[in-house]
Amino acid sequence: MMQTPIRLTEKTFKMFAMKAYDNPYCLSEHEFDEDLKKIRTIKKMISHEESDDSSNIRLLVNYFISFYNVFDHGDGTKIMFFKLKPHHKPYANAVLTFLSLPIGDGGINEEFYDQIEDEYSGV
Repeated sequence: MMQTPIRLTEKTFKMFAMKAYDNPYCLSEHEFDEDLKKIRTIKKMISHEESDDSSNIRLLVNYFISFYNVFDHGDGTKIMFFKLKPHHKPYANAVLTFLSLPIGDGGINEEFYDQIEDEYSGV
């Protein structure tokens, strides 16, 4: 029997995220919520990047890795981009491109992508 996919809306967001979640070590809904809250931290870090505040590119990349370690890659991008503001998406796509993960709509901030590559060159 074929399952009907869940359409991602505000009402179905948490259920969609639960279906995309894959963390065999998760023991509670609180842990799931903490993993989902990484999107909020990513948004804040991108906002700092946009405003030219001192940023920590490696920490931002680590948050993406941590998020995608427990969410299906394709659905993880859908979940993240559902919560991101349009002006955050090119920054997120730059990180996702760097990590060879599925990107969402909104183009890529090439300058930020170059900064990420520069940060990791020589590693």
